[in-house]
Amino acid sequence: MSPLDTSATRDIHYDAHYRDNSFSATKREHQKAIRMDFMKRTLAALTLAAMMAVPVGLLHARGASASSAHSSRAAKACSTQGYTHAKCVVVPANGKFSISVPDTKVKLIGTGTSGTAGTEIIVAKVSAPCPGLHGSGFRVITNGPMPPLHLKKGTLYKFNPATGTCTRVSSVTGPGIYEAVGA
Repeated sequence: MSPLDTSATRDIHYDAHYRDNSFSATKREHQKAIRMDFMKRTLAALTLAAMMAVPVGLLHARGASASSAHSSRAAKACSTQGYTHAKCVVVPANGKFSISVPDTKVKLIGTGTSGTAGTEIIVAKVSAPCPGLHGSGFRVITNGPMPPLHLKKGTLYKFNPATGTCTRVSSVTGPGIYEAVGA
């Protein structure tokens, strides 16, 4: 019998409390209290299981690597923070690096500097924010200053959530949602 199964104890408690009429609670209130106790225990068990599973999942996360001779200096692990269809790169102290958007032909190229070194850049595929452009949508997330990222090929647009429109830009300069056309 599982510790969460309270059917046997429920009958014992019910018989003990309701055999005589001196107990003030009703049968329905007692059953509600038992259900609430069961729900609290279940929630606690699920929360504990989720807390144990998250770190294990982060250990298996795969990221993109910097494509320069200096990428070996970036020993820092890079995580996609739970995003699916995402890649991550750590900006090198100097030299060029690239990161591509998963499941697309979009490739972004940047140059690391001492001011941007060590910054994690995550690129996750999302739905195209402006479907009329017929491009590939992606979200950029960073944990610090980032160098400008240029498209290897195509035209780049940044999505403005306040207006719901896309504006042409020359490079990715910070976090946000972008769309690449013709990449």
